[in-house]
Amino acid sequence: MVDRVNTKLIYISKDDSIHQIQDRFSELFPFLKISIFKHVDLTSRQIGENILFCLDIKMNQIDLGFQGGFVTIFENMTIAKLEQAFYDKWGLVVEISRKNSHSELDSASIDHYSLAHANQEETAMNFTGKEIIYFRDVPYGC
Repeated sequence: MVDRVNTKLIYISKDDSIHQIQDRFSELFPFLKISIFKHVDLTSRQIGENILFCLDIKMNQIDLGFQGGFVTIFENMTIAKLEQAFYDKWGLVVEISRKNSHSELDSASIDHYSLAHANQEETAMNFTGKEIIYFRDVPYGC
């Protein structure tokens, strides 16, 4: 059964930069990070590598025919399923990882977690007892 209360949508347009997509994702899951790659096949045997895109690149620069659209996110959706949704919709290789991850092992070990669980786990690990104030929330001139 789908829990509609915890369903979120992220709209990605052809004019969005990788940085803007990361910001939208971080608003939903502040302790997780989304990285976007392009898969490049080096041989006909499907051996390839993923290239991390620069944060300023726009979606229409990645793919001239890019069509915008929504990605539906359920809090109980696994990280692997969300990564697969990006690939199925746009052919983009996406990696969801912990913001404070210091190794590839950390990011690989959370693929089976739900987004809410991974974010909650990071919240507990990063709680300092202080309120987090984002720069965007501080009025200009303060």
